[in-house]
Amino acid sequence: MTISRSASRFVTKDAIVGLCNGQVWEDEWDDAKSEDWREGRTGDSDCIIVFPASLDTVMRLAQGRSDSPALTMMQVTHLPIILCEALPGINSVIEHWRNILLERPNVTTAPPVVGIKATDRDSQETGFNLPGAIAMANELIDGTREGDCVD
Repeated sequence: MTISRSASRFVTKDAIVGLCNGQVWEDEWDDAKSEDWREGRTGDSDCIIVFPASLDTVMRLAQGRSDSPALTMMQVTHLPIILCEALPGINSVIEHWRNILLERPNVTTAPPVVGIKATDRDSQETGFNLPGAIAMANELIDGTREGDCVD
């Protein structure tokens, strides 16, 4: 599992260790101890969940950028990638790059849920759904093991 510098403002690396296989690295070139990311893998993972998938992350991934170990890993992986989108809105530019990214056969989005906007307390559909992404990952992994592999 990897954590970005921005994410570490909200959760510590030590806190995440308890949620995964204990292998957590910062998304920095000098902290990527394993070379698995060069082959599109992170340890023994069967799937990649991006939570939250910020607008910056979605755009960088869609544009083919690989300016961090995690982005490089996601650019070359064949593993399923599930995005828990945390987008501030949709316009033609965002929609264009998002659609390009979703053309990749191994990229999908978490099932949307209804959330409450902080600005005006209105309800809005969002992809900021970690439980839904985990359930989807389990289904994809089970399907892969049964021969219904995502290419």
